[in-house]
Amino acid sequence: MSLHTLNPKGKKGGHSHLLRLPDSIIPISLGYSLVSLVDEAKSDNLVPKVTRLRKEISKALGFIIPGVRIRDDLNLEASQYQIKIGEKIVADDYVYTGKKLAISDDNVTVQLTGVKVKEPAFGVDAYWIDAESHIDAESKGYVIIEPEDVITTHLSQIMNAYAADLLGQEEVQELLDDLQITYPNLVDSVVPKVMPLYQLTSVLKCILDETIPVSDLRLILETIASLNTQKMDNEDIAEKIRPSLVPLLIQKMIKFKDTIPLITLAPELEQMILQSVRQNPDEKMLMLEGSLAKKILANLNEASENLNKEEKPVFLIVAPQIRKHVSKFIRAQLPSVNVLSFMELPEDRSVEIAFTVGGFDAVE
Repeated sequence: MSLHTLNPKGKKGGHSHLLRLPDSIIPISLGYSLVSLVDEAKSDNLVPKVTRLRKEISKALGFIIPGVRIRDDLNLEASQYQIKIGEKIVADDYVYTGKKLAISDDNVTVQLTGVKVKEPAFGVDAYWIDAESHIDAESKGYVIIEPEDVITTHLSQIMNAYAADLLGQEEVQELLDDLQITYPNLVDSVVPKVMPLYQLTSVLKCILDETIPVSDLRLILETIASLNTQKMDNEDIAEKIRPSLVPLLIQKMIKFKDTIPLITLAPELEQMILQSVRQNPDEKMLMLEGSLAKKILANLNEASENLNKEEKPVFLIVAPQIRKHVSKFIRAQLPSVNVLSFMELPEDRSVEIAFTVGGFDAVE
């Protein structure tokens, strides 16, 4: 049974479970004991939380996130929930009504009485505790999260991680229609004369793959108009557009007056990667020896965790010639790492080198 459908306008509508909805919709399925989370008697139940989240992420990414459908599913365990993109399951975990999730940081050593789990979105240690125990848990240094907020936090992570899958030609056409009101000549001169709608959609997906917002469509179209796109694939076109849009990503993650912490590669490691890319110009993936790849990822993961503890974003800076290759290699294992080229750093922001990855024996 479908409980609620939140369409792109943010309105709620009931639907029969037999009604075929668009593949791009985001279904959230709840086990039978979780149906109370959408109880309209509670003013701040799961439905308005998801509605607010969709609006926030739509604004942050630059396009309207497709509708979210919340429904019960008797095939799930009582406390289980699933999140899908279309028909593909992308998240599957448990929350418990009548309990609260207590999350600890690295400085908390006191254990609690409850069900020990990993928090679904970020994988940190946590406990499901009885609701009446939350004051005691807070006094011991734990952060207390309501069941509804556990699901919305997980959904937020999913929406950002799968942003490219959520953008389709219909969403891009809506963006073009809005832009045409103010810049009709620009839109008419680019789409479809320089680039058809389907290709523009693919280019925007490439940009969103690394969570770069596509909110400045005017700037994107102006950049496309200046390129000889006939001799470029979509990834190469996206790479040319990125420097104009990366400031939007940075400002979303760190305040304007704050210094941006950067991770760099040791010069000898970067030079070795650069040489590998030059020797394999047609290879899309980075070719590295296995033990070296593991050391790079371990080193980078340690640096990332240190920055996360300080609540700072993670930016790895590399030469522009290797950015795409390094990004595909790193983000396959560490998706929270933002890989930028030094050409993409905004000139009006202060930066500092926080960590350097490399310099280990395998590079020699």
